[in-house]
Amino acid sequence: MLLFIAQGSVRPPPMTANIPLRQWSPSARRTSRRSISTYSVLLLTSLRSVRGWAAPHRPPPRATPCSALCTDGNDADDDLLSSLLRHADADAPLPLVLRRRPGTGRGLCLRTGRGGAPPGVALLSVPLAACLVAAAPGDGAGEGWASSLTAAALGMLASDALRDAAWRRLLPPPGAFRGSLPVRWPEGAVGSSGSRALEGGADASFFARAEVAADIGASDGGGADYAMDLVQTRTCRIVADGAGGADATTYRVLAPVFDMINHSDRPNAEFLYWDGDDGKTPSLVVRTIGAVADGEEIKISYGGEG
Repeated sequence: MLLFIAQGSVRPPPMTANIPLRQWSPSARRTSRRSISTYSVLLLTSLRSVRGWAAPHRPPPRATPCSALCTDGNDADDDLLSSLLRHADADAPLPLVLRRRPGTGRGLCLRTGRGGAPPGVALLSVPLAACLVAAAPGDGAGEGWASSLTAAALGMLASDALRDAAWRRLLPPPGAFRGSLPVRWPEGAVGSSGSRALEGGADASFFARAEVAADIGASDGGGADYAMDLVQTRTCRIVADGAGGADATTYRVLAPVFDMINHSDRPNAEFLYWDGDDGKTPSLVVRTIGAVADGEEIKISYGGEG
């Protein structure tokens, strides 16, 4: 679900479990830049350039308007979400639920009966300490972040920690990426699409993944491939501008709960870096950029400039 490029500036209000519904203060601003995971740029571009490739290989799902309401929830999903929020020390000031919609799968929604949310409201805060993170000074691409995150993802997949166990139960199964990632398609399928952009993107992804596998010493393809799938499709990039003239810091982040937010060409929310109430708790924050109706799915933009 998660490949991002966006831009904006705003600093959220204090995030506590019992804060009232309120808008962020326009007087407290902090620039925060986000962009797509570097080694997925060619792949995402090529995916969007292809039209009518042959079945059974399907294109990414179309973006849907954010005005559609979520339906078909179940208590088991909501219990798993509550458990993951708790074990990841994540804060959701407004009640969030997991719901399913035809064509888009499972998404994160505002619980019905809560009156919705106006623009500028904080919806979710996940401490970076509870995420898989690769940090580097400056606001450039950095080196080795994909290998670092893949190794961390392998650790999460094998861990008995409560956060990791809850997270794994909400992740797509290993086979879920075979239709959406051309690098995972059978040999010859990419070439049969007739798209040079798709072929170039798949090749770039293949060699990037091979480099990651060599870096982490992966010997068995199964677990490492799944970890790379997660990193390639669910990682975001946020940049924290340095305070007082200090250098910026770039974070590549694979975040629990946040990684279940779906894409729309007309998003109603965005994500950014925040350093916490105390200025010492780096976090990934989601806030509304438009009104979100009661029961509506929360969506961000994975691509384009916002």
